[in-house]
Amino acid sequence: MIYIALTTIFYTIALLAIAQASRRLDSTFATAIINTLSAIIPIVLSVKLVEKYPISQYRDGWFYAIGAGIAIALFTLFLAKSFVFNKVGLVAPIVYGGSLVGTTLLASWLFGEKIQPLQGWGIAVIVLGIVLVVMSVQKA
Repeated sequence: MIYIALTTIFYTIALLAIAQASRRLDSTFATAIINTLSAIIPIVLSVKLVEKYPISQYRDGWFYAIGAGIAIALFTLFLAKSFVFNKVGLVAPIVYGGSLVGTTLLASWLFGEKIQPLQGWGIAVIVLGIVLVVMSVQKA
């Protein structure tokens, strides 16, 4: 649970920093800085692991890791652009609430993960929250 808590804390900090960087620099340039710096630490930490996980034996893992890297780079680019044109209070709930719903539903479909009834209710509440956030912005 500590990793989940730390992830939430640092992601919140990152969101606020990305929003401000995108509004003070060109959002594409800000994205380049963010993605470059966010790659340095994992690269330094994993240099020795490359030998442990050769592509020939771990092809699927490499494929998914590269795909995830491309997705994160595009995510950061579009997130930064979103912050240029919208308020943080609109972007964050839609992006993160939407990704929670999408990830849960796709994991159920693609990986066969079961959605428990209480979890299903939680997803429904998230969808309702997104709708309310969008409606509140449209009325303002």
